[in-house]
Amino acid sequence: MRDVTEQAHRHGYDNMQQGAPIHGTSVIGHAEAHTGNRLADDVVAPRNATHREPVMSKTLQTNVLQAADGWTVAANLSFSDGPDVDRTVWTSPHWISSSDNPSFLGRTALRNLPDFGIPLGCVPVANGRAQLILSSWNPRDPDNTSFLGAQISTREKWGLGSYEKVAFQARVRCPFGMPGGAVASLFSYNLLSTDPFQHDEIDFEFASNYWQGAHEAINTNVYLDDNSGIDLVVPTTVDFSGPIDFMIVWSSEDIRWYINDALVRTETSVPQSDMSLTLNVWVPGSDWGWAYNADLQAATAPGTQWIYEVDWANVYVQGAKGG
Repeated sequence: MRDVTEQAHRHGYDNMQQGAPIHGTSVIGHAEAHTGNRLADDVVAPRNATHREPVMSKTLQTNVLQAADGWTVAANLSFSDGPDVDRTVWTSPHWISSSDNPSFLGRTALRNLPDFGIPLGCVPVANGRAQLILSSWNPRDPDNTSFLGAQISTREKWGLGSYEKVAFQARVRCPFGMPGGAVASLFSYNLLSTDPFQHDEIDFEFASNYWQGAHEAINTNVYLDDNSGIDLVVPTTVDFSGPIDFMIVWSSEDIRWYINDALVRTETSVPQSDMSLTLNVWVPGSDWGWAYNADLQAATAPGTQWIYEVDWANVYVQGAKGG
């Protein structure tokens, strides 16, 4: 179990930063505006001729959920090749002010259009996959102590406020072979209050310290209207060198975490609010010992890049509430 300062710090929903807008140390804070509701503040990258809106599909891309049980596809979030993901669907956190910076977590600045411009601030799409790039060099950091990562969150939210059951699913490809010390993730998030700070969240977090060898593992976590997570590190034998399907399914009864349709954890403490689907890649600080690796250090000049790829993401729902 980790405290709220670390959790907010890791996921980029931070409020206070010391230093310049592109590097520094963040603590807990303000999230709602940065998970999909600041449309006017986002800069939209130019699209090429092949860019199209995500294609809706009625197909459930899992054997766990069945249409016969009432499950339907609420969103099929596919990607089309181009210079950036569709910013009418996805948003990335950006610096707001010296007291409101959601775009720095751990030792990582998160690329975004307002702060980094085009093309550095984009999340490009190649071969139909979103390219969440983690760079060892952050060109906006004069101290050369931070990395440059990426995060995308859906503007739309889904959850138990609107449905009886909800599932978030994504097929991802980790940058297998990179050094230990990085984190890629799939999680749901909703800020409930800034004062006091309270949020709902369900996580899959996969640290490159544990992508191969005898100690392969994935971290799972849940926060509900609270600031203390219920962590569980799950041993796994999943092949991180290839595509992996991660899925989180929740109802009023429980949360279930699945890897390639295999159940790896069940938890009966369940967040109740609607949440956005978020994916990111970044480098934590030493305050998260499980994921930190001192051998992974930022570069002082253009260096290595690693790519966390997202093939697609799906949102499934069952039993709409209200009208």
